[in-house]
Amino acid sequence: MEWRMIVMYRKELISSNSLETAGPTKFTNVVKRLKEEHSSLEEKLNHLYIKAEQAQGNRDMSVTLNLLLLLRVDVKNLMKELGAHEEWEELQVYPIASAYFKQRIRPSITPSIWVLEKEHEIVKQCFQPFLLLSKEIIATVENNQAKVFKQLNLCLVYLLQGCSVLQEHIELEEGLIYPLVDEIIAAIGHKEISI
Repeated sequence: MEWRMIVMYRKELISSNSLETAGPTKFTNVVKRLKEEHSSLEEKLNHLYIKAEQAQGNRDMSVTLNLLLLLRVDVKNLMKELGAHEEWEELQVYPIASAYFKQRIRPSITPSIWVLEKEHEIVKQCFQPFLLLSKEIIATVENNQAKVFKQLNLCLVYLLQGCSVLQEHIELEEGLIYPLVDEIIAAIGHKEISI
């Protein structure tokens, strides 16, 4: 629960940023969309955490299986949204940040962007075993409920690990991009970089 409060506090700080007064530039629209998409992803992560906790703490097999089915649908939808978000970031967000860093005498942002892109892969590597195990659990529930609960715990570990990596990824990305918003807007305004 503590990480949710930190995220909400950080979002309040970000929304008080001068971004709203910067004018309707392409970059402000990019940052606005980034904030909206991150907010949507975090909301979905919250729902996954809640459902996973309910599934972990429940000993009623029918309730647990229903939660598992819902989690599978939610994870598949989240992976689609994450894929579209990742594609958009590669086309819109990272090129702007890279252009800004190339203009400044600063270390390259490329290694940081590479790490951010790799985190998307790590999230997928956590969610895929969850999807495979949950499918197996649903198929074998009739035969051995004790085995199902053991597999369920492993399955949920993958899910929660993926959620944790994605949450940390969002925070890292925001920590990289948001502090530079005012500087990038000024650089665009002074025609130091173009987007």
